[in-house]
Amino acid sequence: MRRFNPALADRVPARSTLYLPHYVADFGVDVSFWRQPPGAAYTAVLDAFTRLEAGPERWDDPSFEPVLAEFKRRFRETNTEEGIVMDTVLTYVMDQAYTSSRRSLLSDFRRNDRVRQLIDRGLVELGASGDRQTAVRVASVTY
Repeated sequence: MRRFNPALADRVPARSTLYLPHYVADFGVDVSFWRQPPGAAYTAVLDAFTRLEAGPERWDDPSFEPVLAEFKRRFRETNTEEGIVMDTVLTYVMDQAYTSSRRSLLSDFRRNDRVRQLIDRGLVELGASGDRQTAVRVASVTY
């Protein structure tokens, strides 16, 4: 492990929790949160979050930001490692969707007539090939 991450030898405090791609017995007990059942508080928030009826196009809409901010708060308040991870992920996603240059890039992409024509043509071809499920998924992300 040290060969791939020299910091493990001299910059990780004793008895710290390491998140590795696989369990290494030499580092001690496996306490990874993803190998233990999640707590009730986290499960309740996650259940509500996964029931959101919001496709990718809505996540880019600034009017959806308060909804995501509320879930960030709820995840953080579960006081669990899973909640902290979700809070961090939502922080990143919201930054990308609402404050980064990605927002203007996506907006330009979605308004470009040539891009829309190519997508429409692709949807027709997907529909003709019988791959209706993919066509619907592409259409929902694009428009």
